[in-house]
Amino acid sequence: MNEDTIAQSLLYTFMKFNRGLWKQRKTEGRNPSEIMMLTALIRGKETDQTRMDPITVVRKISEYLENGPTTTEQLEGLKASELSGILRVKSPTITPVIRSLEEEGLVERKVDPEDRRVVRIRITEKGQQVLREVHREMMNTMHGLVEFLGEKDTKQLTLLLNRVHEYHEIKREEREECKKKEGSEKPC
Repeated sequence: MNEDTIAQSLLYTFMKFNRGLWKQRKTEGRNPSEIMMLTALIRGKETDQTRMDPITVVRKISEYLENGPTTTEQLEGLKASELSGILRVKSPTITPVIRSLEEEGLVERKVDPEDRRVVRIRITEKGQQVLREVHREMMNTMHGLVEFLGEKDTKQLTLLLNRVHEYHEIKREEREECKKKEGSEKPC
């Protein structure tokens, strides 16, 4: 196979996931953006120095689902700007998601007692229960995939998907650097 054929084959494989229900599929009646928002509230802020590896993230989520909120960020909540940073989207993008989750009683907004200008968002008890159900369903799906692929192929797939993520992170950081150097008007 030449390089173009390999790249086209990879593109076609990724397109299969986009066409399917993989991205749009609801889990326990929740869309992916709602699940990501609830998960971000558990994970908390990350910096380039403290970016969490997948195993640490899974452990942090599992501990939260077992024991409830334990960190300051989980107990007090996060600002919308912090959530948008974690999710790497603009604040206006997350506002409707927060509003929807709040209307359903899954998150609540609280004024920060130390700075009344700051509003923090945190998961409610009902939100924690929904997240437990979502986590259970997702884990059942992943256990089924592990059973289908086998342990060796699952480990290989995990390694490769993490490498794909790493590649995209490097490219994203390169684009951000380019924009800083060249100004946001020029394409990078």
